[in-house]
Amino acid sequence: MRQPCARWGCKNNATYDLPLCREHWQDWDAFELDECSSCHWFYGNAEFIIWDLSDDIDDKHPLMCNNCLAIELIESGKVNPWPGIEWEKRSVASHKTIERLRRYVYILKLSDATFYPGQTKDLAVRLQEHRDGQQRQTKGKDPKLVYFEMFEGMREEVNDREKELNQLNKTSLGRRRIRQMVEEFRSHFRLVDLER
Repeated sequence: MRQPCARWGCKNNATYDLPLCREHWQDWDAFELDECSSCHWFYGNAEFIIWDLSDDIDDKHPLMCNNCLAIELIESGKVNPWPGIEWEKRSVASHKTIERLRRYVYILKLSDATFYPGQTKDLAVRLQEHRDGQQRQTKGKDPKLVYFEMFEGMREEVNDREKELNQLNKTSLGRRRIRQMVEEFRSHFRLVDLER
């Protein structure tokens, strides 16, 4: 069922399951929007107050838009933090809880002792695609996952990190740095005792 986008002020269509329009979904995924814990509308970063900046209210809401914070302060008998602005009670935006996309930057070691850096939203599926020979650069080279990093949202950071790893992979000194990263990453797993 159609309903308006949950970004306050947006008139685009959305649904209960997908509460943000495409434009605002991308903003949210890039950490440019957050959800108010009181009214459940989405706002830009400048429209939020985080509780640790204010000792005037208890910790029942960790992240609240300026509008909801002002109303709560006024209703609890505190001073209006932004005098001269008319604050209004807003309806609660009804929508399913949403989570930011997880993205992975990964490194495969190939049978010819080279590395292949890449990125994906689904590490298990992407690894199987490599193993099934669906990627030209790794086909027939027995790709093995040796390193990965996980990011929530932050699409640009993921792209930058993949570019950085590809640049490292072009020089012998860079490949040596990749080997060091892989060994450091793997050293933590060697400490795990799975026998207990």
